[in-house]
Amino acid sequence: MKLLLISLQSNAYLTGLKYIAANVRASGHDAQILLLPGYLEREISPAIENFIRDYNPDLIGIGLMSIEFYPAKNFTRLVREKFQTPIIWGGVHVIIQPEECLKYADYVCYGEGERTVVSLLDHLRDKGRDVLPEIPNIWVNDKGRILKQSKAPPEMDLDSLPPQEYLPDYYYVYHKDKIYNFAKNPHLFHKLALYGGTCHMLVTTRGCPFYCGYCANSFLMTVYGKKVRARSVENVMEELKEVRKDPHVIYINIEDDCFFIHSREWMRKFRDEYKKHIDLPFIVRTIPTTLDREKLFILKEAGLSWVIMGIQSGSDRVNFDIYNRKIH
Repeated sequence: MKLLLISLQSNAYLTGLKYIAANVRASGHDAQILLLPGYLEREISPAIENFIRDYNPDLIGIGLMSIEFYPAKNFTRLVREKFQTPIIWGGVHVIIQPEECLKYADYVCYGEGERTVVSLLDHLRDKGRDVLPEIPNIWVNDKGRILKQSKAPPEMDLDSLPPQEYLPDYYYVYHKDKIYNFAKNPHLFHKLALYGGTCHMLVTTRGCPFYCGYCANSFLMTVYGKKVRARSVENVMEELKEVRKDPHVIYINIEDDCFFIHSREWMRKFRDEYKKHIDLPFIVRTIPTTLDREKLFILKEAGLSWVIMGIQSGSDRVNFDIYNRKIH
């Protein structure tokens, strides 16, 4: 079975879709990723149509945040005019507004996608599209009737999921009316990726310990639970050792909502392994109340060069009463 994953965002870094594609491929199916930066045309480009027709996917997945909702809605319409392929939507906006998204998609993924998408591909292979899937996390649009399945428990063993690649050979882009393979045209990836593609973005945890009212995490906790889940140091190094082989990568950008949630033991081990095998400057994100001097200096020894920390307001009243952010 073949899965085509599509993103309509402008930045070529697709961390989430790359993790999903890696798991699909490791599970015996095939997957390709197609980036359509900001595509919002009235008709589908011949190059895109030919690419989809040549690959002939069994399932098309579109990942979106809220800013991509209208492009996703438009592109889904364009695909339906040319193909009969079932379409699944996933991502943050889908989890926040699943019923709205099901007005346009055949399926939505109401939760983590790695194993859910594999289960749907297995279902389509074994039972076909006419049999409605009863798969946790999958909601179905059955001729206008919404069928909701139960939530799958969040993946607790993140090490069981295969790591993403920096620039996989199954990653394509639509650029100036043509489709290009990024691995064969790395200069194009560097042009379209954030920071010129000089950093590799990854996550070492999933989840956040805070319930800030302005943040999607406060809603995502109703789906994923409150527990922050972590990859092992060994698993993180497995990904980074492969990334380190690309000479264009000059630093690492860790996108965890709060990297300092890791234990001191984990950070010491990370420091030793990172310095030994990777030895590149890296960026982390944190929350003021989790930052402490000991952890900061442990990471500085490993190569930490930049800490991103949100300070939303100088007013305790705003932080506490409006933002529900319990930080003085």
